[in-house]
Amino acid sequence: MISFVPPSFHMPILTACLRCKKDFVSSSYVSADMMKLDEELRKNDIVALNECGLDPGIDIMSTMKIVHEE
Repeated sequence: MISFVPPSFHMPILTACLRCKKDFVSSSYVSADMMKLDEELRKNDIVALNECGLDPGIDIMSTMKIVHEE
């Protein structure tokens, strides 16, 4: 899951990723609530990668380009 939603919506998405055994990627910072899921994510071999990328606008545009080329 590549999340482009505002940070306040990341927890429900991350929780769904955990339930569905899917990885999670976001350019947002890691919240305290996200850190609470760290052990469970690791146990389930799920990657939750935050704070990746440069400027969120560049990240979004680059990802959308890739998505639309496929």
